[in-house]
Amino acid sequence: MNLLGAPTDIEKPIFHNAFFDKEQYGPGDEVILRMDATDEHSGIDYIFATIQHTESEQYRFFGYSTEVDGYQEIRFQLPETALDGGDYGVRHLYIDDNSGNRLYVFDVDATFHVEGGSTDNEAPILKDIWVEKSQYKQGEQVHIDIEAADESGVKSIYVDVRHKETNVAYGARAIFNGKTFEYNRDLPMNAPLGGEYEVLALHLEDNLGNKEILLDYGSKIEFKVIE
Repeated sequence: MNLLGAPTDIEKPIFHNAFFDKEQYGPGDEVILRMDATDEHSGIDYIFATIQHTESEQYRFFGYSTEVDGYQEIRFQLPETALDGGDYGVRHLYIDDNSGNRLYVFDVDATFHVEGGSTDNEAPILKDIWVEKSQYKQGEQVHIDIEAADESGVKSIYVDVRHKETNVAYGARAIFNGKTFEYNRDLPMNAPLGGEYEVLALHLEDNLGNKEILLDYGSKIEFKVIE
């Protein structure tokens, strides 16, 4: 009882089970996850669940539930590039009641299968990279072009540029121009002089979430900064 004489709920919710509305889906289908949980004191507020491909942590979906016909329900749409084969399952979920008590559940027996989806489980491949010129002035814009390829398409490339001697970093996301990904970064007026700047690493990701960090990408891309 609290100070006003009302009962105080300090008990965590109880999880019973979870299931998907179908055993098999195709790319673009809507997936429905239904969960049965109870809290006899204050009731269920919501459930948050994370669903992912059981063989690859890259393919992940998550959401908050709403109550539908006595169940807590989460709906999400599979992308057209959903990974083909293998099972998707509930990695974990947590349940909040209306008094703020939370229950974490990691052992959830609920899976579904995807047929007709993408077979791409590889990160993008770097095809080429080059810098516009070998030296720049302080305040000038550095321009680097990158060509990369991937079965599901290259989503993003992040370019980590650093001054070798001081480790001052000028990283930036490369923007796709229809043909190549362009790194364009204005050097500050106090950019370190002398020594070499280099592309230390490239972070590549495709449209399915396959990622690769390239430290060894062939001949190093380097340039100098002068006054």
